[in-house]
Amino acid sequence: MRLSGIAASIATFAFLVVVNSIYANWDNVTAGTSSMVGIPTLVGPWVSFAFVAIAVILAYLFQISGFGLMLRASRDDAVAAASSAIEIERVRLIAFAISGFVVGAAGGVYAHFLGILTTDVFYLDLTFITIAMLIVGGIGSLSGAVVGVVFITVITEAFRAGEAGFDIGSLSLSLPRGAQEIGLGVLMALVLIFRPEGIMGGRELPFPFRARRPKAPVALTRVKESKLV
Repeated sequence: MRLSGIAASIATFAFLVVVNSIYANWDNVTAGTSSMVGIPTLVGPWVSFAFVAIAVILAYLFQISGFGLMLRASRDDAVAAASSAIEIERVRLIAFAISGFVVGAAGGVYAHFLGILTTDVFYLDLTFITIAMLIVGGIGSLSGAVVGVVFITVITEAFRAGEAGFDIGSLSLSLPRGAQEIGLGVLMALVLIFRPEGIMGGRELPFPFRARRPKAPVALTRVKESKLV
C-alpha cells in the first residue's frame, strides 16, 4: 500500500509468484498441482454478461465516490494528496479489498465455466492477457479497461481460430503455435510506441443518459468576454 508506479507493479507480480509457489508446492494442504475436477459448469454467456455488468457498475460507483477521487489524487501526486489530509494507505487498502472481492468472485465464475482448474490457469498467461487489456485500452479510465477487454478478446479469438486452421477453397491454412502471444506482444509494443495512454487516452465514454449542460447563447458569451477584457 506504500508503493506507487512501477514499484507497486513489481511487488504485485512478486506476490503472485509467492502465492503460486506456495500453492503448487504445499501438497499436504492444497494438493499441489493436481487438478480440481467435477466443478459444475453453471456459467454461460448470459451469466458471464450479468457478472460483468455488476462488476462495471461497482467500479463506476467507486470511481465517482469520494474514495475514488482520493485514490486518483494519490495516484497523480502522492505528496499533494497527503498534504490534503488524504490517508493514502487507507484509501489504497479499500481499493485493494474491493478489487480482491471482484477478482475472487470472477475466479469462482471462471471455475464454473471451465469445470476443471489447475494452478496454471490463474498464473502467467492470464496475468499477461490482463495487462495487455489494460495497456491497449488505457489504464487511466474505466472505459479504457472495458474497451481493452473487448479489443483484446476479439484479437485473441481471431488468433486462436487462426491457430486452429481455416480453409480457403481446397487450401488449408493455419498460424504457427504461439502466434497469439507474439501478436499480443507486437500489439502492446505498437500501442506503447504510438499511443502510450491507450486507445481511450484516459478519457471516459459519454454516458447517454447523463444530462448535458445547456450551452450559453452566443450573445451572452460575448458579453461575459467583454466584461473580462
